[in-house]
Amino acid sequence: MGIHNDGYDDENYDYILQGDEILKERYMLKHRMGKGSFGQVVCAFDQERKIDVAVKIIKSRKPFLVQAKTEIDILNKINDKDPDEESNIVRLLDHFMFRSHQCLVFEILSFNLYELLKNTK
Repeated sequence: MGIHNDGYDDENYDYILQGDEILKERYMLKHRMGKGSFGQVVCAFDQERKIDVAVKIIKSRKPFLVQAKTEIDILNKINDKDPDEESNIVRLLDHFMFRSHQCLVFEILSFNLYELLKNTK
């Protein structure tokens, strides 16, 4: 049991994942892909699109939620300017609130940004 957010969060305000959980009645959790200062990223199966997606679950503290809103606004503007997906920019597929956590849904990519920068120097 967690200590913040009615027991849903750990001591760092990260959402405590439940193995068989479904987010927003649509995204079935599979496994955690990574964790960072903003929160964590999980692989989930999108039951509507029938594809695996990456769900970024932001920490439940206000500064992180404000930053996530900015990220959503920027990604929506970028994605709107590239409707034919010609610019190789990650696609924000969906976003929603779940148990006081902002969640961003992305297509699954082969590397996260940190690994890409590390591998390409």
